[in-house]
Formats: sequence, structure tokens, C-alpha cells
Amino acid sequence: MPQRMPMPQGTPVRLSAEVAGSLSRMQGLLQAAQPEIQTAYAAHWLAARQVGDNPAFQQLTTQALQGLYGTTALSGLLRWALSGRGTPEVMGAIIDQVNLIQQSYTGATTALNQVLQEPENQQVPAVRYMTRAFTPLDGVYQSMTGPADRVVQGVRWEGGTQVPGFPIQRADIQTTPEQ
Repeated sequence: MPQRMPMPQGTPVRLSAEVAGSLSRMQGLLQAAQPEIQTAYAAHWLAARQVGDNPAFQQLTTQALQGLYGTTALSGLLRWALSGRGTPEVMGAIIDQVNLIQQSYTGATTALNQVLQEPENQQVPAVRYMTRAFTPLDGVYQSMTGPADRVVQGVRWEGGTQVPGFPIQRADIQTTPEQ
């Protein structure tokens, strides 16, 4: 039985219809993409068993794990926001995860290209399978770009301190006191 998510502290941020709709669209895309995400990470594991000692593959793994973390955390944060618990902390964390996913996607794309530049890796069936399995994730990422951009642009925030252990700055939500 799923555990009930604890209530984030603070007053929920008022969201425009466009931002709320974009959050909902992102949630739907992530839910629909679960089979593709699972297949891609299973294929990655099979490739890791073959070429996991390759430095470019290790970089791909680091980026892929950050992306997986980002999409998993984003899914939970979207549930909070869409159930009326979108506090400034939750909305800032959503923007954090969007930024983390964007950075990991860019890094993973670069690392995958480096893996594929090595002829011996191109000959490994698990690497070829992983490459094919990653292709649908590119479509998911491209589909999420529009709604994610609308959220990032539709919420007032500024970059804060570095999030320890992650390559992103914390998004601090700007709230104005009600008059």
C-alpha cells in the first residue's frame, strides 16, 4: 500500500491556469513514459555489464542517474503541486528538477556520443540496444520541454545557493505578501 506523502509546510503558491496546465501536462507525460524509461534503464544496465569500465560510459551513467533521479523526484513533486500542496518549497523543487533534467539530458547526450565514437563500443550488441532504447526518451524530453519552460517562466523565482551533491542552483520562489 502506498504511503501517504507528508504535507509540505507553507501556504500553496497561486498558480496561473497556464502553469497549472503545464504541471498537469508534465505529470501525464511522465506517467505515460514509464515503460520507455524503464526499458531505457534496463538497456543501460545490460550495456554497463559489457562496457561499464569505459570512462565515457561512466559519464553517461552519472548523467543518466541524475536524469532518473530528476524525473522520479519531479513526479512526486508534481503530485504535491497538483493536489493543492504547491508551497514555495515544492514549486522551487519542481524548477530544481526541471533544471537537473535539462542538465543531465545535455550531459547524457554528449556522453552517449562519446561512447559511440569508439568503434569497439559500436560493435557491442548491448550498446546498440541501449542506443535504440534511449531514442524514445529523446521524444519524451522534447515533449516536456514546452510545458517545463512555461512552468519555469510562469513562476517568479531566482537562483539561490548550490544544491549540495547536485550540479544545480536552488530555485527560490518569490512570493509577495497578500495585501
